[in-house]
Amino acid sequence: WEGTGQAEVAKGRAFSIAGPAPAVGSILDHPDLVWCEDEEWGQERVVEAEERIRMQGGVLKPYQAQRLQRNAGRNWHHFYLRNENRFYKNRHYLHRVFPELHPATSWPSPGAPLRLLEVGSGVGDAVLPLLSVHPGLVVHAFDFAQSAVDILRAAVEGGGWGHRCDAFVHDVAAGELPPHALGVDLVLCMFCLSAIEPADLPRVAKKLHDALRPGGKLLLRDYGRYDEAQLRFRKGSRIRDNFYVRQDGTRAYFFTSEELEEVFTAAGFAVEENEYIRRQYANRAERTARYRVWVHAKFRRRE
Repeated sequence: WEGTGQAEVAKGRAFSIAGPAPAVGSILDHPDLVWCEDEEWGQERVVEAEERIRMQGGVLKPYQAQRLQRNAGRNWHHFYLRNENRFYKNRHYLHRVFPELHPATSWPSPGAPLRLLEVGSGVGDAVLPLLSVHPGLVVHAFDFAQSAVDILRAAVEGGGWGHRCDAFVHDVAAGELPPHALGVDLVLCMFCLSAIEPADLPRVAKKLHDALRPGGKLLLRDYGRYDEAQLRFRKGSRIRDNFYVRQDGTRAYFFTSEELEEVFTAAGFAVEENEYIRRQYANRAERTARYRVWVHAKFRRRE
């Protein structure tokens, strides 16, 4: 990364967010593209999505939802026992879409270590690539699945980053963060808040706000409303509106940007970025397009 400057950071972020030139119509009509921005989103697509959700049937009974809540940690623990580090791909793009994570930005100040708290780290698909490119990064990473933390610890030691990353088991919805993980510059939430009981999110947001130093930022990406993953759920999967259980017992909520703004501003944050990312992905073999929707946000703790 020597010699990498602000122009490269800006260029990388623009490509990672905007992607290739938007396709007109379906991505299937553009054989050279793997994905493109979804410029076709509109009210017709919303109506179609709502109809698919209606066909998913009613919500689970309260006792079923409560059992899933009690077993949330155990279900994720078994998920990582089965899949280890093979399920999620490493996220090599984070230092481009969030310039605060790029080693060339010298944020928050030149020469100072950058302290990061990652929520729901899993096996390290976010922090391991970041540790490899940012020599000044110091990470506190936690997950409530012991199996995930064990895999992450082994990878950290194998990469020689043990002095810059500590991984620990913690349920952010149930307990207080340990003192050594407080006062950080950044909090990273990558597709993890969607796994939390929605009613717990305001309390979690306040904990993460308090974990940041004044002026620190929370960086977030997660599932957005009407994502293809939401629309593919079948009957018997809806815990409540927009909150689902997968076949393995893990759960996922699908956010709107308005919900995120309401929750995080109530917790004391100022909004820097809050938008949808809508993309089309092509399956050339099956001649089908997948329509993905994510939320991308950046919230700042006020000085």
